[in-house]
Amino acid sequence: MTKIVHSFHPDTRLYMGPVTLDDSDLSPLEPGVYLIPGDCVEVEPPQVNTGQRVRWSKGAWVVEDITVPPAP
Repeated sequence: MTKIVHSFHPDTRLYMGPVTLDDSDLSPLEPGVYLIPGDCVEVEPPQVNTGQRVRWSKGAWVVEDITVPPAP
């Protein structure tokens, strides 16, 4: 049995990627309940386009545009 959760950087809160939890992550006190790491959520992030990134903010994923400085 496995469960996919989604991690974010603890300081920047930017999306880092999916994390697979397995039987070793199950609660010893609550059968069938996974212990989710502190910097992970069950909510799947939205798809982004080139020039965008995703940040976890106030309980939801937020899509941000990335400003690319012009070449010198």
